[in-house]
Amino acid sequence: MDDSSGMPHGDPGEPRHPSPGDGPAPGEAEAPQPGVSPLRPLRLAEITDGAVATMRRHAGVVFGAAALIALIHVVLVQVAELYLLAQPGRVWEMSVNALAVNAAFAFVDLLAHALVVGVLTVVVGRAVVGEPVTAGDVWAEFRPRLLPVLGLTIVVTAVTVAGLVLLVVPGVVAYVFLGLAVPALVHERHSGVTVAVRRSVNLVAGAWWHVCGRLFAALLITLLISVIIQLLVTQLLPLGAGTPSLADGTLAGHRLILGIGSVVAQTVAVPFSAAVTALIYLDQRMRREHLDAALRLAADRSG
Repeated sequence: MDDSSGMPHGDPGEPRHPSPGDGPAPGEAEAPQPGVSPLRPLRLAEITDGAVATMRRHAGVVFGAAALIALIHVVLVQVAELYLLAQPGRVWEMSVNALAVNAAFAFVDLLAHALVVGVLTVVVGRAVVGEPVTAGDVWAEFRPRLLPVLGLTIVVTAVTVAGLVLLVVPGVVAYVFLGLAVPALVHERHSGVTVAVRRSVNLVAGAWWHVCGRLFAALLITLLISVIIQLLVTQLLPLGAGTPSLADGTLAGHRLILGIGSVVAQTVAVPFSAAVTALIYLDQRMRREHLDAALRLAADRSG
């Protein structure tokens, strides 16, 4: 949303609901809904419904952006696999190359997801108040945040990987605490990565299990959708083709089919996870910072 909406960007305020349950506060069940979700603290089902509604109502912008990011992502991965992992060399050199490439793959994966979350934050921010959403408006709002999102992805990746190395649990804890950093950076127009990280930590603090459950529920649904799509696409591989090889050209076809499957899976599944993340961010701000009041004013003006 633009700055004329009058919505607060990062004003902490007093916590609105000391105990963040999975539902609206008493007396708020009849909150207005000018867009994809009610303008009050949300239940998990309302968050997932809002994510699906956003994808359905703004399919062109959502799936167009996701497909572009997914295509670039898959091309980079395919090129890396083809020209780096296939290089001949000693065993230890190949192992080092494989480790470096896998680390690069992990970063590219997280960056692609962060970019989709950033784009969907803009879309959801408009969709919840019933504002029109165009690709030009989304790009104009997201473009100044592109490089900060890159920097933020590097920080989040480094912290999460370091935590995962330390017996996994610290990595999961860090992932949840930093899970709302991209929406905070994009929606509140922070120019600094540190501010976005601090905002995410503050929004999650005291509600870690609440946010964790919602993030991982979205992750599981996303993985399920992605696996189903990948399985469907891989059925296009010729039966009885045997082991793919460069000699008969089946390796190139195999890679092409897998690449197409990955693009389709990411285009469909990742926007759902990204929209859920954006709605969790808005929900936490409505619970803690009275953001729903500002959203209602913005909805009244846009209506």
